[in-house]
Amino acid sequence: MGERFLAEGQTSMALEQFLKALGEYPDDPFLYYDLAWAYDLKGARHKAEYRLKEAIRLKPDYSMALNYLGVIYFRSGQVDLARIFQCATMVQ
Repeated sequence: MGERFLAEGQTSMALEQFLKALGEYPDDPFLYYDLAWAYDLKGARHKAEYRLKEAIRLKPDYSMALNYLGVIYFRSGQVDLARIFQCATMVQ
């Protein structure tokens, strides 16, 4: 449901759905990724970064989350960190 809201540009509704789902599925790394995506779209980079780190903690080989975290770092000017995450996805 949350992904549909994101596709329709209803980011606040998507966040609400993702947060609700997180209460039921607190160990779902894909849900944390979706939350990061929604937070990033809202301009909440720090919240997006936190959620991506949670996704990676739950699934260390989650290449999409690793890559997205690298993108977040790159856009914030942390190029060295971004390169580390780019390399991590290449090893996967």
